[in-house]
Amino acid sequence: MVSAIVEAEGYEAVAVADGQQALEVLRQDAQFSAAIFDMMMPHLLGLDLIVFMKADERLRDIPVGMISAEQDPKIWDDSVTAGASVHSASGADDAAYTGEQNPVDWMKYRSQLAES
Repeated sequence: MVSAIVEAEGYEAVAVADGQQALEVLRQDAQFSAAIFDMMMPHLLGLDLIVFMKADERLRDIPVGMISAEQDPKIWDDSVTAGASVHSASGADDAAYTGEQNPVDWMKYRSQLAES
């Protein structure tokens, strides 16, 4: 779902099956503009993936957007503390209802900043 939203906005998306695969893809090509992933991925949770990214010199500057159905404020606080730049309480479409920042809008904003 997130891949389709990202691609509809004109960005290239790389979909992966789980957190471990996301880390492998990022390590193979550290040239990503941003990463958006779910907090509750199989094999490697989103929070753990952020920690690995921030510990890796090649990945630490890639901005991270988190999505999740989790409503526990501690989980969101932990993700921001670990290094997530933005989060949405569900999918990108639900961000307006939760008051959270939409990760796709966040990507557009970062692209505009990079172009100016």
